[in-house]
Amino acid sequence: MTGRRPNAPGAEAAVAAWASMRAPGAPRTAARATTLKPFRGGSAVYRLAAAGPAGRDVIAKRTWRQTVEFEASLYAEVLPGLPVATVRCYGSAPDGDEPMAWLFLEDAGGEPYSPRRPEHRRLAARWLAAMHTALPAPPRRCALPSRDTDDYRALVERCRRGISDGLGNPALGAEHLPGLHATAHRIETLLERWPELERLCAAMPRTLVHADFVPKNVRVHERPGTSTLRAFDWESAAWGPPAIDLTEIDLVEYGRAVRPAWPAFGLSDLRTVARVGRVLWFTSCIAWESWAFATDAVWRLTKNLPVYERELGAAMGELGWS
Repeated sequence: MTGRRPNAPGAEAAVAAWASMRAPGAPRTAARATTLKPFRGGSAVYRLAAAGPAGRDVIAKRTWRQTVEFEASLYAEVLPGLPVATVRCYGSAPDGDEPMAWLFLEDAGGEPYSPRRPEHRRLAARWLAAMHTALPAPPRRCALPSRDTDDYRALVERCRRGISDGLGNPALGAEHLPGLHATAHRIETLLERWPELERLCAAMPRTLVHADFVPKNVRVHERPGTSTLRAFDWESAAWGPPAIDLTEIDLVEYGRAVRPAWPAFGLSDLRTVARVGRVLWFTSCIAWESWAFATDAVWRLTKNLPVYERELGAAMGELGWS
């Protein structure tokens, strides 16, 4: 990644980048693009209507070049060998002299995953169990990063530094300080409990984890007698403990599915693992927001931080770490 701030092109740039690809079987006519995610935080996402093979919609994602290269390698070298459904990758394209690039994916279609629906939770449990138990070792043909407790601790330390910077930020009003102080207290308590978290994670198998298995990245296709799930947005994927993927699924169904491969894991163990996953997930969310603590982006403190702090506190409470 570079320190140079990339520009913010509109949807027409996605059309031009796709045209430069000349994907086999794709229409030769120009695509009509709609914005799914405006350029913010270094990425943007567009839908190109009927631009793909057989007239399918294409999702164009513009983000950092190294992220595009990593995701493209996963789609090419790892995901085709897994017993789970995902989306097809049509390829990637550079973005001029920018430190950015384009990734072009099949539109997943279907409906968003809803953790409130029991049938969706069971489907996700079976999908994740199949993925988690498919690879006995990290893949050799893809530079899959290792993400273990040391990496998550680095995120916690990042949170601590961000909060420290935020407490001295003159752009913050008095109404923001209680939230920062509450989050700081959570972070200090988590660091005190870190040896226990390491012990719990040490008991888990290491596997391929999606690490961003949330409704916005998962679609469900429901048909009479059968339903399928497809996940995408693999830029956070890594090799590590599966806890972070288990926060919003049916753990009973997951336990049944992984038992042949991991017979030592009972339902009680899985519930503890999922609680650890919630701690790791919401810590990661706070770390993502922490860049804003020392800036004038105070809306993040009022919109997102209270939710993350509350959920982190609840997850730590379930582990007895209040």
